[in-house]
Amino acid sequence: MADIFISYSRNDSEQALALVDRLRAHGMTVWIDQHGLEAATSWSKEIANALQQCDVMLLLLSSTAVSSVNVAKELSAASQLHKRIVPVQLERVELQGEFLYHLSGLQRAKYDDFDSILRAVAKTDQEVSPNTTNSTEQAPPRARKTRLRAIVAASIILVLGAVGYFAFRPSSSGSTASTVKTLLVLPFESLSADKENEYFADGMTATLIDMLVPVTDLQVADRSTSMEFKSSKRDVKEISKLVGCRYIVNGTVQREADRILINAQMSDAETGSVLFSKSFFGSSRDLFQLQQQIAQNIVVELQLSLSTDSVYVPLGGKPASPEAWDLCMRADYEESHNRIDSSIALYVRATQFSPYYAHPYLQAAREYGNKYMGDTTATRSLVLADSFLAIGRKLDTAQLYSHFVGSWIATVHHDYDRAISEATAYLKKQPRRSGGYYLLALAYATSKQYGLAADNFLESLKRDPTAPQDRFMVLYCLWFAHDTVRLHQQAAASIPIFEAWLKWHPDDKSVSNNSIPLALVWSGRGDEACKRMEDLLRTPNVDSQYVLNTAAISALSGKLDRAMEIMRGKIARSGVQSVDFERPFFDNLRNLPEFQSWVKQKEALPKKHG
Repeated sequence: MADIFISYSRNDSEQALALVDRLRAHGMTVWIDQHGLEAATSWSKEIANALQQCDVMLLLLSSTAVSSVNVAKELSAASQLHKRIVPVQLERVELQGEFLYHLSGLQRAKYDDFDSILRAVAKTDQEVSPNTTNSTEQAPPRARKTRLRAIVAASIILVLGAVGYFAFRPSSSGSTASTVKTLLVLPFESLSADKENEYFADGMTATLIDMLVPVTDLQVADRSTSMEFKSSKRDVKEISKLVGCRYIVNGTVQREADRILINAQMSDAETGSVLFSKSFFGSSRDLFQLQQQIAQNIVVELQLSLSTDSVYVPLGGKPASPEAWDLCMRADYEESHNRIDSSIALYVRATQFSPYYAHPYLQAAREYGNKYMGDTTATRSLVLADSFLAIGRKLDTAQLYSHFVGSWIATVHHDYDRAISEATAYLKKQPRRSGGYYLLALAYATSKQYGLAADNFLESLKRDPTAPQDRFMVLYCLWFAHDTVRLHQQAAASIPIFEAWLKWHPDDKSVSNNSIPLALVWSGRGDEACKRMEDLLRTPNVDSQYVLNTAAISALSGKLDRAMEIMRGKIARSGVQSVDFERPFFDNLRNLPEFQSWVKQKEALPKKHG
């Protein structure tokens, strides 16, 4: 049995054989058809056997290889056999057709970098094999904002270097109308012997939330809020107070082989009573129906109803196979742990099991958009985002989720008119989801329509009150819109929310040293903000970033002499190259000659590229 199968075009025989020699010199067994694939009129049994027995396929990419029918056959077979594929680039090529389909998300090694090829071959396979157990036949749309918020914050907000703050975190309760009942579904605990089944419990929780969102007169906390309480030891009353939800659903899920056991209960945190506690049994294929039963129990106990107007509708297109749905749940789990490449690979594999199922195409498009925002030099990621979106849009016949992804990809392209149009179309179909308002706000913010952005961030907060980064975005947009009256009001209301979050996460320096000081300044409590930052400067080994933050807070508070004194010391230690003079928080200093001199010095420095 050979470790490595080499797939190549006959025109690349010389390079292929040279690579084989080097691999064998490192003790690896390699299979190669030395006649070249182009010489074969059909696939031989020998080639098929070699593919079945190998661990890794090394695919040599060249212009002739990507136009070869036989190379494409081998690639498709390797993918169907779940072999690890390592593309090795002989020359720059644009992938199309099956090559684009199967190689999406895979990192290419360069032919002249043999060490990178060795690392890729030796690397433990991180792709998750498809679970053979069955699952529900449909997967829900998950208009999640977590990664969008983090990436967009890093890209367009740049608020005193507070990128770390914009990870999704709940803060405190939000008010709701007395006629609307508030509910939080806590992450179901996995009791399965196999710890890898944790993704299954998370996926089940997410789908249950999606089923409940459309119910009239019920406000359901966002999934990201729910996941903040995973493995939390807090009691129901404490959680209810933090989130502002009266009713709490929690439970356990156990999956062994093809059998599922779900224990679910709902409590009234206000009275302390348990409204129901039931067990639900079935096979993996019954999961969707089991979740519907739980949802029905919830709405009945709350004296609501799952009417035809408020029923959960999965994505359009052909239904997913159990394998595809399982892979999507795994991909979603990987994304929640910030493993974007692994998430993309799993979504792409899901398309192989259910090629007419919209969900994985749209999720892959969104993830590629996220990847591009994290590295705008990776233009291939943006091309792939567009390609997967185009496929997903055709398959999403109900257009329930493609507008959401379309709005995000349009924002990535800086096509803000289209982003606004797509987000508006999504809201018409999904008016109860906070994600639509968030994307609309994002499009307005990035197109510098800050007043409209603030309005929509506030709408998002009404539906998802436990999103402090959205609350901060409201302040930021009101500041840029020069809406001082609302800025003062919203900043004053936000301070206790941020402080409540700190009681929960006392080590969150970005909130304590960035968000709260700015809210204090904008609420008219600049002296308190300056004192907080001055105290920070006296702590041992203070982060250099917070030195600049202190200067910015001083400048915003009108303490220009102190701001310049702090910056003077910072520049004396590390030079002007370490200061971003473009920050709007330094606007009060721009007319000062010394500040202008620093700006000119930095402009004279050689520009950094790459």
